[in-house]
Amino acid sequence: MRLIAILLFAVLLTGCATVRQSDLDAWVGVPVIALDTHSLLLGFPMVKTITDSGIEIRKAL
Repeated sequence: MRLIAILLFAVLLTGCATVRQSDLDAWVGVPVIALDTHSLLLGFPMVKTITDSGIEIRKAL
């Protein structure tokens, strides 16, 4: 049972650690307001910072 739990955790962790390029490409050109109002992303606490060059960085906590 413990081995199954470890394997399941490893699979879930791997799934969360990878991002498909097609998923990233789907957001190209989409207004930032779509990120702010997306139903999945509303549930994540985030910190938004802006660099000196004006780039906005969002980091999930």
